[in-house]
Amino acid sequence: MMPPWRRFLISEHVVTETEAFLRSFWGKNPREGIVYWAGRRAGHDVLAVTAIAPEATAAALAIETSEASNTRFLKVIRSLDLVHVAQVHSHPLGVEGHSRGDDLWAFMKYPGLVSIVAQDYGRRPLLPLMAVHVYTKDGFVRLNESEVSAKIRILPAARDLRARR
Repeated sequence: MMPPWRRFLISEHVVTETEAFLRSFWGKNPREGIVYWAGRRAGHDVLAVTAIAPEATAAALAIETSEASNTRFLKVIRSLDLVHVAQVHSHPLGVEGHSRGDDLWAFMKYPGLVSIVAQDYGRRPLLPLMAVHVYTKDGFVRLNESEVSAKIRILPAARDLRARR
């Protein structure tokens, strides 16, 4: 599958914050969670720079955001001069693909939107990315492992290149 972008770049801190947000949806028992990513489009590339947890109703096998919550998200990203580039939501262990509900009720579906499924309610690390879907004219299509490794890059939050003495 050929996404409408050449590369999808993700700042490492977005991954870290997303993992924390997904855990924050848990109550006494793990529940599904959702996080939106905002960023910029730069030519043929997309850069995810921030993670935002919307207000949501979470259950063991479902997550739902309201129109009011999604409107707040859009106001926040507009104020930052960013756009919605992805969503990450968690599923129970062993459920990697999109459900019919995921396909039908995803927020702001447009060609190129990335939807990542976090395993085991987000109890496992998000990396390596394993269940990446991209919205196309035919709906959500899952990228295979080679497509993920060729098209998606995690950018380090910081790197110290000074020589150690």
